[in-house]
Amino acid sequence: MNRLLMQALTPKERLSGIQDRLSDGSSLGDICLTLLALAAFVAFLYAVFGLQRRLRRTEIDDSRRLFRSALVELGITVRQRDLLRRIAADLRLPEPAVLLLGSGIYWSHTRRWMTEGPSKRPQTQAEIEKLAALLFPQARPETDD
Repeated sequence: MNRLLMQALTPKERLSGIQDRLSDGSSLGDICLTLLALAAFVAFLYAVFGLQRRLRRTEIDDSRRLFRSALVELGITVRQRDLLRRIAADLRLPEPAVLLLGSGIYWSHTRRWMTEGPSKRPQTQAEIEKLAALLFPQARPETDD
């Protein structure tokens, strides 16, 4: 018996042994079951990686969440953030972060908001101008000509 354990098998003999075992002991049902299990495993991996990718990109794909996180990172006051959120909500902007792209876009939306809605307080205009100076320090202040 010790001689059998000590025998060295060549790779060709191992391969033919595996091949014999698979051809003798497997039926069509076993092969289908193995393929089905493999397909289920691949589908599981696909679902896990898809979910992982979706969770990583939620902030980018969700424009409202992107807008909220951008407002927090700008370092403006809560009152100023609320004003920007109110402007974006009242104008029903599909991509509210557009307000932060440039001074021209900002001013066109804020002017439209001031004229469309119910009468705004005069101090709201001052808040809008102060916010514009914080958001776009390099741009010159807009005037109503």
